[in-house]
Amino acid sequence: PTENAQGVLGLRKWNAADSWRRCYDGVLTSTTVCFAHDLFGGQFAVSACGIVRFDPESGDVEKYADSLCDWAEKLLDNYSEDTGWPLAHEWQVMNRPLLLSERLLPRQPFVLGGDYTVQNLIAVKAETAMEKWGLLYNAIRSVPDGTSIDIRGWI
Repeated sequence: PTENAQGVLGLRKWNAADSWRRCYDGVLTSTTVCFAHDLFGGQFAVSACGIVRFDPESGDVEKYADSLCDWAEKLLDNYSEDTGWPLAHEWQVMNRPLLLSERLLPRQPFVLGGDYTVQNLIAVKAETAMEKWGLLYNAIRSVPDGTSIDIRGWI
């Protein structure tokens, strides 16, 4: 939503520099506006080059579409993979409906060998998920693969 509603942060608050974005200093420009996210908190954003997809686990930003219309078409064509719908559905059948303000986080992060399974997932507030992803991103961004890391406060 444009304004905070039903526990979901509005665009201005979601994109504020002092929000979860502070964990990703220099990764997203101040003119990049995140407007949607997938099951795990992967962000879709309007940027100078079109619509981009931001992976909060790795910090990767990739062009996704040229326009909002292209974004919607591509997302609808590939919603299972691009939104995490099948896993979200399975998790909700086994647990409870997710709140609009929630996303799922892996108990063991995917990049650290965690499985994309319902048993590895826990529901958290979306902004908390992004802050947790930010902790992980900062812990792994400059260390070689295979390095042992300690992520205090993950879950």
